[in-house]
Amino acid sequence: MHHSLKRPADIIAEKLQGRIKSMPQFGYNAPKIFKHRHFHMNDLQPSDFLSSRFPTSLYHEIEQLPENSRREFMFAYNEEKKDVAIAYILHFLFGAHYAYQGKWVKQILFWITFYGFFGVGWLINIFRIPGSIRKQNRQIADRILRGIYRRGSFQNQNKPVDAVDYIAKRARLAEHSLKNVRPRNVKPNYDPVALTVENLAKGFMVDYNFKTWDVISEIQFDWQTGDSDRCFKLASDTKTMIVNLRKDSGHLDAVHFEPISLFAIDPKLEAEIKMRNKPGNVIHYKEDTYYRETSKNGLFFVLNIVSPAKKVTVWEYFDESRNQLIRIENYGKEGIKSFIGKIVSPLDFSDILPIKGEG
Repeated sequence: MHHSLKRPADIIAEKLQGRIKSMPQFGYNAPKIFKHRHFHMNDLQPSDFLSSRFPTSLYHEIEQLPENSRREFMFAYNEEKKDVAIAYILHFLFGAHYAYQGKWVKQILFWITFYGFFGVGWLINIFRIPGSIRKQNRQIADRILRGIYRRGSFQNQNKPVDAVDYIAKRARLAEHSLKNVRPRNVKPNYDPVALTVENLAKGFMVDYNFKTWDVISEIQFDWQTGDSDRCFKLASDTKTMIVNLRKDSGHLDAVHFEPISLFAIDPKLEAEIKMRNKPGNVIHYKEDTYYRETSKNGLFFVLNIVSPAKKVTVWEYFDESRNQLIRIENYGKEGIKSFIGKIVSPLDFSDILPIKGEG
């Protein structure tokens, strides 16, 4: 960046270039210090010099730029960056390091207070100059980088080409982020001589409603509110059911669910959910009216198998007696499930037998 008018501090700095080249006591490679106007193309690439002086996030942004934009960044940075050695020389000779950094108000105050309250500020700045220069260089780098982004001087190779591509990329990212998510540990203490319905696990047997049921799978819902529901799929002969265990203010509730067709509730319900991302406030099923009471977002886990978490939204509707309810589970592209349920007592489940051992 060439200017017809130069600041006095810049003129002094340029005149000092020749002197510093002949000062080996500074321990600097002079050609690398004075790259404001002349430098090799290799110097235009991000280097260990940058990675050691910039925050990691900023350095990674520079690395991810396309080659032409990286060169543009390094050219502008080499033009504008400040040097600690020059700042020290100006400070020792003229007390002018503030002017070198473009801080003219501070510089004038520094001079009229006789170098900072009769030399006290001058001594303190000997230790502050390196950090001040590093901070200013980081600000310069960040400003140049933001300018490159604003001008759109490069095309992001990962930018979606259209809305469909954008949705697909977001879906892949969400799927990848769920692979390492694990369910909360909400299992109660296991006492083999005092088993309750909370101790159920895959492979157990339990008596309920005058039948013996096998626990064939264990499911857990972890809600964004911090709560969790545990569910067990039971099978007896050809019949299946789901037991949902949930705690409300420390009190354990059990719900007996059975699957029903979403179209049996309302043929238009699926389309309504896909269009509005939620069902209506009131639904009707077999001449009964149900009112929506809860809406939850969370993660769905199938326990005891290697399976990634799934995002789920659940709506529950209760009838006027609050003993019957309908539950709708939306898994996005994987579909919508619906269940009819009734609240039962946890004590209705008895004679629990861990025929394959606990868990």
